[in-house]
Amino acid sequence: MFELIPCLVIAKGSVWLPPGNDTEVVSRNPLRVGLRFKALGAKTLYVIDLDAAHLEFSSAPAVLLGLAHAGLNLWVGGGVRSADEAQSLIAAGAQAVVVQRLAQDPQKFDQLTSSVGPDRIIVSLERGAGECASGPAPTLAPETIERAEKLGISRFIVSSAVTPGSKPRIDSALYQGLVRPSRWIGAGSGIRTSTDLLRLQRLGVNAAIVGRALYDHPFDEFWQEPTKTDAG
Repeated sequence: MFELIPCLVIAKGSVWLPPGNDTEVVSRNPLRVGLRFKALGAKTLYVIDLDAAHLEFSSAPAVLLGLAHAGLNLWVGGGVRSADEAQSLIAAGAQAVVVQRLAQDPQKFDQLTSSVGPDRIIVSLERGAGECASGPAPTLAPETIERAEKLGISRFIVSSAVTPGSKPRIDSALYQGLVRPSRWIGAGSGIRTSTDLLRLQRLGVNAAIVGRALYDHPFDEFWQEPTKTDAG
């Protein structure tokens, strides 16, 4: 079933408007924001920990404990650099960790998988702004995908880099080249409206991870009838 997954960017104990501009604080209460998304219908939250990404003291563990107690499925990314850090996040309530750079280091990636298990790992992949989007298959770190799948990891969040001044868009060729029955694919960029959610479902994508657009546009149509577009 297709899922809409809100992105919660946290730093210094607050929620920031994605992607985390220091001048745009959404709320000083991450738990309240998470519970609001749950009330709308969200079952999973993708929490991005900017403090950990910047090697600063992180408030994420306390936030995770509160959100996990509320019954939300939590994925955490941003600054996961080792198996020990991943274990700490899972102990705090995360169901999975999202990694990008660590997945490109074979030794650390193997250690992570052995430590927490492949079901606890989601790999984030991003295609650079300079790569061609017109072909049927994307040039998107195929060796990282192959390495992950050999380790038993099947979940990937896939994004396209957005150049300054350009409008977000759904990169159909990117997802068409990656969708497989054996893979779980989450779209991590280009989502602005409920129409974009419909398009992603038709491409065979499993979920949309929505950041800034979710604060600008409530996606009422999806929350009120999440299976509506499945029949389209």
